[in-house]
Amino acid sequence: MHHTDALIIALRTVFPSITVSPEAERGWHAAIALAAEQIPGAASLLFEHGLALSFITAVHVRPRCELVYHFVRWEDAFRIVLHLPVPENNTVPSIAEIYHGAAWHEREIGEFFGIVFSNHPGLKPLLLTREEKGLCPLLRSDSLLQSRENVLIW
Repeated sequence: MHHTDALIIALRTVFPSITVSPEAERGWHAAIALAAEQIPGAASLLFEHGLALSFITAVHVRPRCELVYHFVRWEDAFRIVLHLPVPENNTVPSIAEIYHGAAWHEREIGEFFGIVFSNHPGLKPLLLTREEKGLCPLLRSDSLLQSRENVLIW
């Protein structure tokens, strides 16, 4: 069995909602919608299967922000995207203990979108000053927000 097939089988057991696209028509081969509390387990599984964290970003949509995680395995160019709505308490578990590079992405997202990453090893500002704390410059006003369905196409 190919190691990508083994990964998909492992992911399907934990995340039945996985969408798989062998041709990677949208830039990824698989996508999973998660709840916030599932991200550490998913990240651990991807790490065990040799995937690297490519990047994490946030998108401000209605009703609230959504996090998007991109992972890749360079040997076979396999790409997977995880996306999750940020809970109402605006807190998501950090994956920086699993993927150390996530620490920088989570700091940036925390600073610009106001999302808190629990258990982060050093959630401090990157660019904004102390006086600008809480500014969250990438949050849009309600009048400019679009629905999740209009912005995020999975």
